[in-house]
Amino acid sequence: MEVKQLALLFEEEEEESIGEIIGEVTTQDIEFVTDKDIAPARLDYVVIPNYHERKEKGTVKVPVLAQITELLSESSILQKPIGFEAARRIREQYSFPTRIYGQARILGYVDPDDHRKIRVPRSTALPGQPIYHASDDQLRNFFTFDLGDLGVTVGSLINRSGVPVELHPNQFQRHLAIIGQTGAGKSNLTGLIIEQLHKLGATILVFDPNSDYVRARFLSDGQPNPLADWINIFRMPGASSRFDKGQIGDVEEFAFKYASLSNDHKASLIGVSRPMVKIRQALNCAFNRARAINPNYLPEDVWATLEQMEADVEEKPKKPDLKNISAKSITDAKVRYEQLLSQQIWKPTGIDFDGLLKPQALSVVDLAGATKKQIDVTVSITLRNLWSLAMSGDLKYPLFLFLEEAHNLIPRSQTGGKGATSDGELSSAYWIRRIAAEGRKYGIYLVLVTQRPNKIHQDALSMCNSQIIMRLTNTSDQNAVADASEALSRELLNDLPGLNVGEAIVLGPIVRRPAIVNITQRATAEGGADRDVMADLERARKAAKGVQSLKPSSTTMKKAEPSSPIKVVRPTQGDKK
Repeated sequence: MEVKQLALLFEEEEEESIGEIIGEVTTQDIEFVTDKDIAPARLDYVVIPNYHERKEKGTVKVPVLAQITELLSESSILQKPIGFEAARRIREQYSFPTRIYGQARILGYVDPDDHRKIRVPRSTALPGQPIYHASDDQLRNFFTFDLGDLGVTVGSLINRSGVPVELHPNQFQRHLAIIGQTGAGKSNLTGLIIEQLHKLGATILVFDPNSDYVRARFLSDGQPNPLADWINIFRMPGASSRFDKGQIGDVEEFAFKYASLSNDHKASLIGVSRPMVKIRQALNCAFNRARAINPNYLPEDVWATLEQMEADVEEKPKKPDLKNISAKSITDAKVRYEQLLSQQIWKPTGIDFDGLLKPQALSVVDLAGATKKQIDVTVSITLRNLWSLAMSGDLKYPLFLFLEEAHNLIPRSQTGGKGATSDGELSSAYWIRRIAAEGRKYGIYLVLVTQRPNKIHQDALSMCNSQIIMRLTNTSDQNAVADASEALSRELLNDLPGLNVGEAIVLGPIVRRPAIVNITQRATAEGGADRDVMADLERARKAAKGVQSLKPSSTTMKKAEPSSPIKVVRPTQGDKK
């Protein structure tokens, strides 16, 4: 866009102003007076067209945008402590003036020499300067990247449906956190971003503990998704779902080849760290024995081997591979290893990781119903394999990794410091932190989704340079977000409790400027949407008419006989003692 065209966007489009600047003015805020017939709404946008900005070569006039933060109306007649009757009589018999005052937060201006840059003014507006209603064209020029069809559009500016807000795909490499309390609209927003990235050709892997995205092959109206052939739905072996094949399509098993894991990784999955040398010796012996019998051994084969080792260790002389292994170390290994036997995530063949990484492949792993340990092991093994592929240069296309309920995978320690995690319990935490710290260099981009930012590891959250924050009323969660985000101002933090469902604050390099956004409805069918309880109850009433009651008619309770009146016995004179 040419500089002359840019200047035209900020010409006054209205003949009359909607307010006059009054009082004390700072470089961050202005106060103004307006009238009830022209007063702007809170969070709407205004422009100060002739803002005197001092530059190195002198003073220039630039149009500066501001956002309304507060409105106050008052009357010089109806003042406290006037009573109700007096106020009513004045209203009925007299006309009286009402003044409306407002406050606005200075946002900045488009650099007239380079329209790609947004500047924050270093001078102040002047009392007596008029303010005008900002047009949609002005706001689009200020907030929207010039990306054509390559942007990830998530919604529109609040109060301005004609001004789209888009995320810059290049900035996903700095990682993104989606935060908001339950019911704020996180699943819709996350599904919308997944859809938009998928259309652009992204390879996406989603860990879905609540079955929110398993219906991605279908649109919300039940029609097939045009990209359905590029979508895979996975589920752990033996797991069930409330959705049938007609609702989600074919489902593949998400299982791992246990024998292909390194001995070090197999030990770490059950919390046997490297300093636990004796237990590791026992485990390595069991792994080697199981591999000699069956190269595609499973955890139950290792368990059987450990039991055989318990018998063999008592023999004299010991077998060579048991020379330095005690009975206690074998028993300790069994105690830790037993937890793997109940986790139905193993198959002799394992999963095809190359298939997950095909261009424009969207893979949703349904974890609904899985235990915390099953989810931890599943995520840990997956991320470790993906990291190995990335390190070896086999990750040919950028991978967008979505982790729902991230606070359950990389939690803040209950006893440790601000950034500590319980690594002994959750092996996935290590790989999430590593990807958060280094993933962008290898083409793995992380999206953490959580409703409890106060319970997530702060280092991981702070490495997400961009955030989309929805309604948050819990003070500790607000403080956790403020600690992790460099771009969240105190004013925006104060707006979090007042956001409606489907509204969000978007900030960080992923957007041109921090903005409050009304999120668009996602196109694909949502699996975890709230149920219509009233409709469910009506369906239950209809169904109850066709089934037998809880008690057969022969045992129906007889009409209760009226109880005898209670006799009140008054104490005698002698009882009063």
